[in-house]
Amino acid sequence: MADGNEAWLVQEGNGFHSGSIDQSAGSDNDAGADGNPIVQRNQFTNVPNTLNIVQSGSNNSVGLGPIVNRGSGFYQFNQSGAGSDAVVTQADSGNSIGTIYQFNKTATATRTSLSVTQSGGDDNTITEITQIRDGSTDGTAPGRLGHSATILQSGGSNLIAKARQTGADQDMDLEQSGNGNVILNASQSGASNEMFVDLVGNLNGTENFELTGPNNAGEFARAVGIPHSELTQAGTGNFMDVMITGNENRYGIAQSGDSNSVGQITVTGSKNDLAIKQDGIGNIVSVSDIASSLNKIGITQLQDGNIADVEVAAGSGGNKFGIYQDGFGNNTYVDISGGGNNGAGILFGAGSALAPTVDAVATAFGGWQLGMVKQLGSSNDADVLVDGSDNKFGILQDGASNESLTSQTGTAHQVAVAQVGSFNVSSVMQSASGNAAGVMQ
Repeated sequence: MADGNEAWLVQEGNGFHSGSIDQSAGSDNDAGADGNPIVQRNQFTNVPNTLNIVQSGSNNSVGLGPIVNRGSGFYQFNQSGAGSDAVVTQADSGNSIGTIYQFNKTATATRTSLSVTQSGGDDNTITEITQIRDGSTDGTAPGRLGHSATILQSGGSNLIAKARQTGADQDMDLEQSGNGNVILNASQSGASNEMFVDLVGNLNGTENFELTGPNNAGEFARAVGIPHSELTQAGTGNFMDVMITGNENRYGIAQSGDSNSVGQITVTGSKNDLAIKQDGIGNIVSVSDIASSLNKIGITQLQDGNIADVEVAAGSGGNKFGIYQDGFGNNTYVDISGGGNNGAGILFGAGSALAPTVDAVATAFGGWQLGMVKQLGSSNDADVLVDGSDNKFGILQDGASNESLTSQTGTAHQVAVAQVGSFNVSSVMQSASGNAAGVMQ
């Protein structure tokens, strides 16, 4: 009922464990203390653990104190089937969560769930949330349900340092609203996992992407070597959905494995940087509803059967994006409505009006920076549709059976297509004045 209190809880043995810690009437309270963690452990009985923690003042903390072999903090463990449930609610500013660790070891276990809410203030932090689902490898058998985590932060300068799930059939829902918030790393490893990320506000994520590096991703928020503010999935058949609303946000998405998919990515705002890297087979990226300006989007896909779609809505401008694919059966589709997208610098060498050598065959296969749809492999398709003004583009394909279709409607456009290999087809359609085109096969 006041300030500066400490509460800790240890529940071990067979049977139903339930706990509630209410520190809603003061500040500087701790749920879990140095040397006294919060532990719920059920080893031999198929019954769940449940815990509810409420803190409503400022400078409160949850999940302190060491746990043997598990780091420190708040630990829920079940070895015999039933899942655990935990709800943590913090309101006001300067609150922190050290470590929350949930572990379920049985193949037939029911779902373990976690809900964390930090709202109503600024400078709240989450150091680490870990959910491990052992025993379930495919998420398909009855009862084989992975973990569920919902993490919500509202306010400014809030931090999620690490949120990770391992296992199959897990879902993670991350939401941040406010300015200056950061998710350093959110990761899932295993099969058939889903991640949903909703970011609302300005200046979220780390400040900058690295501007130089391999694969010509450069200023397009390059995907190779994604820095902090990283959303990661490793395994097979994972799915991610991202919505960014605001200005000057910086985030990277990485997927490694087979048949992973980045679904609907919606960017509403200006000066956002988004990097996407997929390493696997049958990956899909879809970036649409970019209804704003001065965004940088980089997509790098390595392996086979990848598809990347980028759509820029009318009324936007000054956006830059580069797509690099390496493998077989890749398909790229770019649809731009707006002005000044990918429009910096020059495309053709030395001001060549018609670029008869297509900028020395895309500078000896190194490609170019503007627009950069670059495909290396066989059976690739590249469609680029531009409806706007002052746009420039460059396309490079290296391999056999490639096909490129480019359409530009507007003024002062330039396009260059370099295809090296056999059975390539290129079609260029330009409507308006001041256009230039060069094709090398």
